[in-house]
This record gives sequence, C-alpha cells and structure tokens, in this order.
Amino acid sequence: MIAKNKQELVNLWKNVDCVCFDVDSTVCINEAIDDLAEYAGTGSQVQELTKKAMGGNVTFKQALAQRLNIIRPSKKLVEDFIQSDKCKLTPKINSVNQGF
Repeated sequence: MIAKNKQELVNLWKNVDCVCFDVDSTVCINEAIDDLAEYAGTGSQVQELTKKAMGGNVTFKQALAQRLNIIRPSKKLVEDFIQSDKCKLTPKINSVNQGF
C-alpha cells in the first residue's frame, strides 16, 4: 500500500503488527561493524570491505564473514565496545518511534 497523504501514512503505521528497520545508518547514524572494527584497531580494513559490500561487489553474508574474520571479536571486546557508548541515534528517530 502506498500512502496518499500524511494522515494515511500515520494510520498505516499505527495499525501494523510489526515494523522492521535497518538499524545501521538508518536508526543509528553510524555503521556498528565499522565502529567495532575501529574500536578493535582494524577500522580501515573493515571499512573497505563495507564499501565493497554496499556497492554490491560481494554478498552481505560474504562481507560479514570477512569483516568478522578481520575483527575477531571476543565477548569482552563487544561488551567493552557497548559500554563505550558509540551508537548515536539518527536525528528525529524518536519522533518516528512515538508514532507507534
């Protein structure tokens, strides 16, 4: 369904059972895997693979596996990264959430 006006769009959003978002660069302004790589000291290598994946040169699955192989994240690294508070929300994303 394509909404014809703002009110129709608001009604559509309020009546759905579920909404899914691409979090990286949509809900958050950053790419979490690139930030994790930077935190782990492998940022430039991983960013290059991210660009290739976004350009369609490799599949998402292949790019994810390659990036994780470079980062080699441990549970502690991920926990420390989460505590570093790197995630920044996209401006006005809270107003989208309030619509539900």
